[in-house]
Amino acid sequence: MDSVNLSQASNKYLITNETKDEPIQLQVQNSSVQVKNGDKKLLATLVGLGAIAAAGIGIAIAIKKGKNPIKSLADINFNKGIAKLNNGKNYTGVIQDTLKNGDKITLEYADGILKKSARTGSISFEKVYETLEDGSRIVTKTQGNNVVKTNITDIQNSVKKAQKDLNKLFDKKDELDISDFKKQADAIVYKSRKQQSEIDGILAQKQKIIDTKKAQEEAVKDTKELAQEAAESLSQISINQSALTDLYTDKLKSNNLQELVDVRNKLSGQIVYSSYGDATLSLEEQRNNAAIREIILQFDEKIETIKRQEKYNSIAEKIQLISDSSIKDTATSVSVPVKIKKGVSENGGSYLISIGDDTNIYGLADVCCPKDSAFLPGIPNGYNESALELHYLAGSNKTNGAGKELIKQIVRDSQDLGYDGRVKVNASGGSLPYKFRTIAGQDKMKTSPVPFYYKCGFRFENQEMNKQVEEGIANLSKGLSYTGPLAGNMFLPDYEIQKLLNS
Repeated sequence: MDSVNLSQASNKYLITNETKDEPIQLQVQNSSVQVKNGDKKLLATLVGLGAIAAAGIGIAIAIKKGKNPIKSLADINFNKGIAKLNNGKNYTGVIQDTLKNGDKITLEYADGILKKSARTGSISFEKVYETLEDGSRIVTKTQGNNVVKTNITDIQNSVKKAQKDLNKLFDKKDELDISDFKKQADAIVYKSRKQQSEIDGILAQKQKIIDTKKAQEEAVKDTKELAQEAAESLSQISINQSALTDLYTDKLKSNNLQELVDVRNKLSGQIVYSSYGDATLSLEEQRNNAAIREIILQFDEKIETIKRQEKYNSIAEKIQLISDSSIKDTATSVSVPVKIKKGVSENGGSYLISIGDDTNIYGLADVCCPKDSAFLPGIPNGYNESALELHYLAGSNKTNGAGKELIKQIVRDSQDLGYDGRVKVNASGGSLPYKFRTIAGQDKMKTSPVPFYYKCGFRFENQEMNKQVEEGIANLSKGLSYTGPLAGNMFLPDYEIQKLLNS
């Protein structure tokens, strides 16, 4: 531990034993002299004054009473424990001072080295400082009949060792568990308040890690227990559901809509409800409810499928299929007869129209009736309420003309269903369902569908946008990039409807 300079204040504390704090917790270890209880504050001060007698080993200068000058503490400068006059010479003589409580202190120096000190008043004692032949520094304190000798050298060595041990302990703090770290820290006697605070901080952090890990382990344990309970519950639900499925299998096979609805309602009536939620029900009631709800979902799917089919059937009865058109195979330029099929849509539309044969689908469209379609802004007033919506459209690269043939069929459907051939579309690319993307190919997803719809007769209500589309199509015909609108809501004007119906 580094020695500190001996100051005027520290000289006073040396004599008075009045310290502002105790920077070192002291306990003599393996000392050759006895230290009695109550003298630790003195030793703390002495350790802080580690330079005492450091330059005076072997010096035996006698201080003769009455022949030495008397100075006040303010008249002396101290450098590394050596008392010096203002001219820089080592001081030999007596220093006297008075404490705030009136006690007197006396310090006797020989060639700058403190040899003796005394205090008289509320507390009275005398201390003599000497250096032994082996270089050990000794302080002898006499207070009445009590005489105590303290080996300062042993204390300094113990402090130095303690500081080295502390540094080593701090370096390996991450390697030690909380028990080993605390045990080693407690074994080191000499610690500053700052070091003790650092030790307390490390212990607190290690305890926090232990507490966090314990909490995590408890959470994992709880999670495992909950998972086990859930697995058991799901197993029971599966058993209940299986029993229900077996019981209602025949009913699910029915295509009678009313019969399915009746059974579904009967099942719904078996669900147990609580005004405070399912959590207040018994475990068995919760399991049964879950199983019933699962089987109800199967009935709902079957009911919805039949409803869509009946809806399509009502539409199909009014729709005439075009059968006298053809499209060209892009590879062979051979004309392929248009073979249109209708089916129930699975993508939210009313029905599907496809063009193809038994091995290939050349085009696919998803069509919505007005009450099922979206409201498209930017088209003429009243058009939304009286037009089919071309929801999705995909034409294959294998043929030319499939897309337009689908649109012609949709216009005919619109006329047959009483919508005067009106069709609307949100012309935007890149958002087709997977089934449509596989037909169109990814390359088409990267281009705007607006030019195609414009060529098929669709228009924007905004005439300036129509003009931009025509300019963009003209650029395409010259091998340039399309520069018109990339997306937007379009409709079929009456004159374009007639062109398609007559083509």
